[in-house]
Amino acid sequence: MSASRTELIEWINELLSLNYTKVEQCGNGAAYAQVIDSIYGNVPMSRINYAAKHEYESVANFKILQTAFQRNRIDKPIPVDRLVRCKMQDNLEFLQWLKKFWDANYAGDGYDADTRRAAAPSRAGSAAGMAGRRQSMGARTGTPSRQSTASRQSTVPAVPRTQTGPRPSAAARPTSGPRPSTTGTTSAHRTATSSSSTANAGARRMSVARGGLAPRNASANAAAISNETIIQLTQEMDEMKVSVDSLERERDFYFGKLRDVEVLVQDRLSELEAALKHAEDDASSLNLESDTLKRIQSVLYQTEEGFELPDVADQRLKFSHTMITTSLRWGISSTRPLYRSVSQGRTSLLQRAYVSPTSRSPLATVAHEAKQSSRVANEDQDHDAHPVSREEIFSRAIEGNWSERPANRPIYLDAQSTTPTDPRVLDAMLPFYINQYGNPHSRTHAYGWETETAAEQGRQHIAELIHADPKEVIFTSGATESNNMAIKGVARFYKARKNHIITTQTEHKCVLDSCRALQEEGFEVTYLPVQSNGQIDLNELKAALRPTTSIVSVMTVNNEIGVIQPIQEIGHMLKTYGAELAKELGRGTPKPFFHTDGAQALGKIPIDVNDAGIDLMSMSSHKLYGPKGIGACYVRRRPRVRLEPIITGGGQERGLRSGTIATALAVGFGEAARLAKENMSYDHAHISALAKRLQDNITSRVDMVLLNGDPKGYPGCINLTFQYIEGESLLMALKDICLSSGSACTSASLEPSYVLRALGLDDANAHSSLRFGIGRFTTEQEIDFVCDKIVAVVNRLRELSPLWEMVQDGIDLKSIEWSG
Repeated sequence: MSASRTELIEWINELLSLNYTKVEQCGNGAAYAQVIDSIYGNVPMSRINYAAKHEYESVANFKILQTAFQRNRIDKPIPVDRLVRCKMQDNLEFLQWLKKFWDANYAGDGYDADTRRAAAPSRAGSAAGMAGRRQSMGARTGTPSRQSTASRQSTVPAVPRTQTGPRPSAAARPTSGPRPSTTGTTSAHRTATSSSSTANAGARRMSVARGGLAPRNASANAAAISNETIIQLTQEMDEMKVSVDSLERERDFYFGKLRDVEVLVQDRLSELEAALKHAEDDASSLNLESDTLKRIQSVLYQTEEGFELPDVADQRLKFSHTMITTSLRWGISSTRPLYRSVSQGRTSLLQRAYVSPTSRSPLATVAHEAKQSSRVANEDQDHDAHPVSREEIFSRAIEGNWSERPANRPIYLDAQSTTPTDPRVLDAMLPFYINQYGNPHSRTHAYGWETETAAEQGRQHIAELIHADPKEVIFTSGATESNNMAIKGVARFYKARKNHIITTQTEHKCVLDSCRALQEEGFEVTYLPVQSNGQIDLNELKAALRPTTSIVSVMTVNNEIGVIQPIQEIGHMLKTYGAELAKELGRGTPKPFFHTDGAQALGKIPIDVNDAGIDLMSMSSHKLYGPKGIGACYVRRRPRVRLEPIITGGGQERGLRSGTIATALAVGFGEAARLAKENMSYDHAHISALAKRLQDNITSRVDMVLLNGDPKGYPGCINLTFQYIEGESLLMALKDICLSSGSACTSASLEPSYVLRALGLDDANAHSSLRFGIGRFTTEQEIDFVCDKIVAVVNRLRELSPLWEMVQDGIDLKSIEWSG
């Protein structure tokens, strides 16, 4: 089948209307079962629970559907596991999957669902039929021309949209949806109606068939439908009109974005034509913009299969997926208009503009750009001062012109302290602030059930990111609480037999302070030094282990220098050598537990808690483009890690962390984790390229710049020392760039960074260091701007420094005895 996406949606709309299916039933599997049954006729619809509310009921529906597929031996069955976990509740996503399904399994043998129901052929016959379809599919070439809606509908009698006679009373009207009934009369009536509607559905389905599907005898099917049945169908459709209209509005909204781009391009081309007529000077820039717009227009018109982007060598059309964010941030005097439009629930396109790394569509980015700028122009004319026109924003996105920047929006390069919330994350969170506001721990009503399901879905996404079981993920308020819970909880639980803790000198402040607090309680703590590159010496760790060591805490990625510790080697050492030492205390004594602060590593580098032997891991949402105020702690269940909770109360989170889960935050954290897993390879490549660009640009133009940490560390965290310059002075001179001279948790202190001191830097060099945090939404233009600014400021400050003058004269500053 090669129907276009528009035809596919129209057909599904008709099918849902004809079978009385409400859009709300898609989540529990009933709608999907009806769609597949109308194609193959092999789903036992009498076993489908249309009123499924709980997960186990939906799972039962999907298992029935899966069994039907296995009976047909279909090559690429529906992804039941994804449907069960509610990852495909978006109807448009299901339609896209359905088109791929038809392409893979349909090849034009005139398969008749009604005949299939009547004949009920054997499994062998099903296999043979499918083999024939596969063979026919392999020989299929070309794409037939599109059929118009009118020609498709001419083959079947139209179902009237309005009722001609008087409307029956509510008691006389049938209920919407083919739900099971306890009365024989209603059941028989629905059976007859379902049979007739299925026949009509088959006629409608075949009327939109393209190429490989032979048209079915639509007139014979239509003749079987009596006038009485048509009236009943009309009544049913009237009752579900809102649901059908909602699906149609969603379809129009989706395709309306591309139409907006088309209008925007046409308007701008008209303006350029007028400008070119009156251009007296060089009009090359106008011609360049006109050519670019014409190429975008050609992309819009090139195919009927869904606006696919052709191979374009011109870099002007190769948009980064972050350009939209940057253009909105720089082109609008305030970010509030963007989030105001988001809060009104109009970010459906935004979800589709940010696609997977292998198919990220520049056109979708431009579509979102145009629509968002249009909203700003229409909704916020009185907001702040002088918003930039949508044409100008669109032009900037095309040309990549980022030179004009509002003074109140500096460049953000502090991704280690926090990251901006991804708009897709905000989109997922908003329903739980507006409509779905129930307490996830309320088990007696639907509000609690739906929020519990959403929170558990977020937990599932986080677990999948680190290859853990969802039951091992404990929600907390952030990484600080997770670190406290893990270190203090384990140490206090096993304090009767074990009182020794090992950590490093470069850990986060909350880890070090937790260890100092335990020292005051009588615990012994070993603070391991680090090498010049920031990594620990594994031999020193092995020497520090004792039979009484209860927990070893080593950060995965350092928040100041980006060094990546040898996590797998540490985990293996504790499993083997640590376990042998623990046997000295008697049989059954657990090995030293391995805790890692993974706040800076989560979603940025691959983490498998099982392969690495991690027993506890602290995680944070706002370091992952998620919301602030929520984190998580991974606590292994097999072998079980016991810990003493530091927050007690209602016993939530397996009794380890009491308190009501913030559903919206949990959903946002989960969505951020899902996006991080999906885009990790792209993000890493993007950030690595920008990091190399920044480092090469600065070091090639400025002398005496040192890289602190391991060159093979996480590329998004670059710590540079600009010798003979005070770091605070450099920061004050870079007011339009957001940087840090150290950890965000300790940057208020005038003391030099303890992390840099642990590397062996003296106070002067530690004070002269800056940390550059590059993230998902950083652009090349921002990096170039920052490099130019830093080079200019460093040269100016060094000209004012007497120390720099002495160094230039060849004087060794270490040989000078400074007076006290």
